[in-house]
Amino acid sequence: MDAVRIRRLKKRYRLPASAEDTRHRLDRIFGTVLDGRLELALERAGVSPHEQICVRVVSSHFRPRLSLSDETVATRWSLLLAAAIQRAAARHSSDGVARYSSRMHALTDMAVGVLRGHYRRAWAWRQLGFWCAGERPSARGAANEMVCALSGEPQAVIPVLIALVRFDLIGSLAARLAADDWAALAAAASRAVGAPAGLLHAARTPAAQSTEMATEPAACCHRILRTSKLAALAGFVAAEVLPALALLVLIESDPVLARRGSSFLDALLPRVQEELRRLRMASIRQSASAIKTAAQTLEAPAEDSGTADSSPTHLRVEGRTDYGGLLFLLGVTDELDLPVRLSETLYPRPLAWALHRLALTLTGAPFGDPGVLAFAGLPPDAKPPSCLEDPPSDDELEFIHYSVASILAELQKRLKHLQLPPDQLSRFVCRRAALIATDPGWIEAHFSLEDVSTELRRARLDLDPGYVPWLGVVVKFVYG
Repeated sequence: MDAVRIRRLKKRYRLPASAEDTRHRLDRIFGTVLDGRLELALERAGVSPHEQICVRVVSSHFRPRLSLSDETVATRWSLLLAAAIQRAAARHSSDGVARYSSRMHALTDMAVGVLRGHYRRAWAWRQLGFWCAGERPSARGAANEMVCALSGEPQAVIPVLIALVRFDLIGSLAARLAADDWAALAAAASRAVGAPAGLLHAARTPAAQSTEMATEPAACCHRILRTSKLAALAGFVAAEVLPALALLVLIESDPVLARRGSSFLDALLPRVQEELRRLRMASIRQSASAIKTAAQTLEAPAEDSGTADSSPTHLRVEGRTDYGGLLFLLGVTDELDLPVRLSETLYPRPLAWALHRLALTLTGAPFGDPGVLAFAGLPPDAKPPSCLEDPPSDDELEFIHYSVASILAELQKRLKHLQLPPDQLSRFVCRRAALIATDPGWIEAHFSLEDVSTELRRARLDLDPGYVPWLGVVVKFVYG
């Protein structure tokens, strides 16, 4: 876990009045427990290092043997508290416990709660630091909290919005958010992927003629709209929201496109907006009805405590792979600037398609292997990008093989002491059993402790990538 946060702490000693020195010693030891020792004890108890566990109240009793060293007492005290927290966290259905597999999971649960008018876990969102309102906010106040929370963690904007669409909350989302809210979310998502400033203005500008876009603008726009889940919002939002929605759709479909040159984006974004406008006009009657219904429902979002779901929203997908080591190559791919080069050279192919082809060429794995999909930023249940596009041309295959050769050349530099030929080196790095676990915008690769490799560690290949802007996801490695 990233940290243990305690909002309020109360401890009571049963000591003789004359045992002031013992009291000071226990205070000092308990300070050691809170200063990192408890986190280690929780990991030892089997709690995932990236899990977010919120517990309203935890109590435990500890009778230390004062004849032992401070170090030993601190360790035992930490283990006792960790066991108490783990027992409390095991009560998944309790109103006093909220357990999230990742921070993205928690942000998604908050957004779903806002749109459904369910705030039973607002205390947990407050513990996690992205909720300031109480458990009975107004509809506008709750929407402000959601926009503020997502803007403060911009890498979550696109994944959370996609999750809301998957939960069929489109009408509520359109009814709750104003045009300024959409603009704030689009600006945050742009920051997350490293897009140039002013893209929202470009989306509002009428499409201009551009030789760069003259080749296949229609094909690119069609592919962006075809692969976008957020495009479904076009039939529900107001016309003034479409520029922000166009930017969000572009970032969702292909984050690396948002980092292209201004002439490219100045031509592409208005075209995407125009396509969204056509979708909106095609479904204007249905969308108007949906917005009216959602608005009526949200006038009084009173929660029925008897029917509201007491467990956090669940979207985690898992799958096992023999090619988990592919994810160790994300950093190498980034350092070689391959995402941008693949996107520009293989345009209008999506980057996910290029990365999927790259992974297949490196490993020879099946199309739907969870490790191969994760390398393209996709969950284990996603449809392989190569199945959604035409087969690669000879020129495209040539550049993909060139990219593979570049990665293998870099690996040979970093692992030159192994003295392995390229095919064996690729197998050494990539052929590693792993569990791929995903939440919206979040990918974890779980490896066995026996698979820890000092060679990979020395080559700095198994360091957590963290947020990968050109994939639009957070990637974490877990050993255990």
